[in-house]
Amino acid sequence: MAGQPDISIIIPAYRAAATLPDAIQSCRAQTLSNIEVIVVDDASPESLDGVVRTAASTDPRIQFYRLPENQGPSGARNLGLTYARGDFIAVLDADDTLMPDRLARLHGLARDSNADIVADNLISVQEGGSDPSPYPFLSLDPNQSPRPVRLLDLMRSGHGGPFSQSLGYLKPLFRRSFLERHGLTYDPGLRNSEDYFFLAEALVRGAEMMLCPQPGYVYRRHSASISYRIDPAEALRVASAERMFRQCHRASLSPAHRVASRRREVMMTRLAQFEEAVTRVRRGHWASALWGLLKHPTSLGFHLRKVIKVLNQRRG
Repeated sequence: MAGQPDISIIIPAYRAAATLPDAIQSCRAQTLSNIEVIVVDDASPESLDGVVRTAASTDPRIQFYRLPENQGPSGARNLGLTYARGDFIAVLDADDTLMPDRLARLHGLARDSNADIVADNLISVQEGGSDPSPYPFLSLDPNQSPRPVRLLDLMRSGHGGPFSQSLGYLKPLFRRSFLERHGLTYDPGLRNSEDYFFLAEALVRGAEMMLCPQPGYVYRRHSASISYRIDPAEALRVASAERMFRQCHRASLSPAHRVASRRREVMMTRLAQFEEAVTRVRRGHWASALWGLLKHPTSLGFHLRKVIKVLNQRRG
């Protein structure tokens, strides 16, 4: 494709033959046409090359790359970053889609605000649940004007502050020159919360972020049973990443930032304890599961609320 794209869309894909065509088509249908789409196959057992060729047809804006070994979403996105030429970088998960005017709207917001990061609300679709109706992920008035988002907003989101859901789920557009100037890439050691930490690293380095309340990203949420939320080891890695973030940027963080970071670390540590107990229950080791939870008496309230929440979800 001649010229520099306005936006490079990176799609990390693993075993996504069923959903990838819809993701690609939603990119091709964008009203902003000066884009490139970079599909990175994260070493799927069967290559997605044929799926991409079929979905892309003769569209020269679609590129395909394949990792020789599975590296998780962070590794796949990082490979996409090395090939991206757009002024802005967008990420699209292979089982999600974009609304047709999304990129044009966000690109216009970035141009008008001169922001380094622009994001929008999500349309959440619960797949496999009792109510498949789409709904906005964040409780925002779509008629309101875009608002700035600070690091503390991100760190408190989902646990207090103005955002009841975590802003780490958002799929922002990042100004590529900012990412390159600060050498930012996704943490290859994480397969969960990598979006959160990528955004946090940008904000702590002074990136200006604007949030558009109108939704444009369709996020498919898959119903999870009591047997699975997050691997306990992965939850501990996220807790460790939070602790490392706090230590690395201590000089830049206010007391409020540090309190919010410690809270996130504690929450992920407790989640790891809960998921370890669930794993033991699934194996029939009820006594071991109970003893594992009782070893952390200060976390019992969290674990009880978690059990009630999961049971309510299963009942619904």
